[in-house]
Amino acid sequence: MCHGKDNIPFHTMILPGLLLALDENYHLPDVMVASQYVNIDSEKISKSKGNGITILDMIKEYDVDSLRYYMIAYGPENADINFTMENYISVHNSDLVNKFGNFVNRTLNFKGLETIVLGKMDNEIADIIVNKYDIISKYIEKLEFRKACAEIIDLVEIGNKYYDERKPWIDYKENINEFNNTIYTCTNIIANLSNMLEPLIPEKTERIRKYLKLDKAKWEIITIDKDIDVSNNMGILFERIK
Repeated sequence: MCHGKDNIPFHTMILPGLLLALDENYHLPDVMVASQYVNIDSEKISKSKGNGITILDMIKEYDVDSLRYYMIAYGPENADINFTMENYISVHNSDLVNKFGNFVNRTLNFKGLETIVLGKMDNEIADIIVNKYDIISKYIEKLEFRKACAEIIDLVEIGNKYYDERKPWIDYKENINEFNNTIYTCTNIIANLSNMLEPLIPEKTERIRKYLKLDKAKWEIITIDKDIDVSNNMGILFERIK
């Protein structure tokens, strides 16, 4: 059961007591998740002040997946947070555009790439992916979603670092086998990120899976086992907010 911290007394004592009194053998909540508060520009949200922002207003202007990501990855899990548009835009442009979106774009939309060839997976990267599933799973089971998100973004950064070090733009002209291995390894990272990020940005991860012809997301390691036609450009996942 999830709720704000002001509802802890009711949901942990009063409601369970009422349900027990009914003697209907209701299964009471096993876990209680209480979030902290979201403040706006360093002030508590107040109807009288009119300083609140509704989710309906936000989704008219901003990407739903982006908002989901922000509220989970940077939400009031253990302490109140101060929401500002400047901070939200900074997170969107940094995590989703510069890091994740850029990694996906320069891998899958590489100029001249029409087929992701079944190449050789980098063993070190493969081990990192396995380890990430284990770490992230444990954080999720402990309801530590911010830490889980941080581990996912760390994998994105590892992917970007690997891409930079391998320099596929050079191998594309000089060593096509190494180019194929790099793109294949990066595509495997992206495929597994589509699993890990499914609860946060479901619309974007579904786009990735359809583009890579992957099955529905499930919590298990993905290994690309066939060539993939990528002749139709997938497009940009997240637009930069200015």
